[in-house]
Amino acid sequence: MYNAIMIEVTKEHELYEYFKSCCEKSKNLKNVANFYIRQVMTGIKKPENERQQNEKDILKIVEETIPKVNKRKQENLKKKLAKIAKEDISIEEKAKKIKKAHKEAEPFSIPTEDKWYMDYGVVEGVLRLSENKDYLALPSQVNQQCLREIEANWKSYFNSLRDYYENPSKYLGKPNLPKYKKAT
Repeated sequence: MYNAIMIEVTKEHELYEYFKSCCEKSKNLKNVANFYIRQVMTGIKKPENERQQNEKDILKIVEETIPKVNKRKQENLKKKLAKIAKEDISIEEKAKKIKKAHKEAEPFSIPTEDKWYMDYGVVEGVLRLSENKDYLALPSQVNQQCLREIEANWKSYFNSLRDYYENPSKYLGKPNLPKYKKAT
């Protein structure tokens, strides 16, 4: 069990600027991830000649980066399988670990009109391997948590939308897309 200590960080506190910077970078990363998902959502459904420049740019980044992400996943799979082969464990345990490793290494697909949504794994991989400055500016645990929050927002939106179509009387209007974080 852990003990937590609450520390009030005022403007005079020596860590204030660091925390403020992390908060701003987290907001930026959430907006970037949301922007990528929205641009793929709108751009993938349009003919190529009707896409806005933002949609073209993001789709290009996603289409170029996903194969790199998949290649990295396969390299990591080889390393994991070699490590598992060296472990002194039962055959059943090895089989479980091998199955799990193969499941984790399943390749991501490039978004299509029917399957455009990019979940946490795809967005995280694309931002990491495209060397997005907002992603790289934060510690890995922080940026991963930001991306998980964005995924939770989108899942909530989809659930609300599904419920809206089943029970429209429960709502005042159609649910809105997840919004961008406001500048502070």
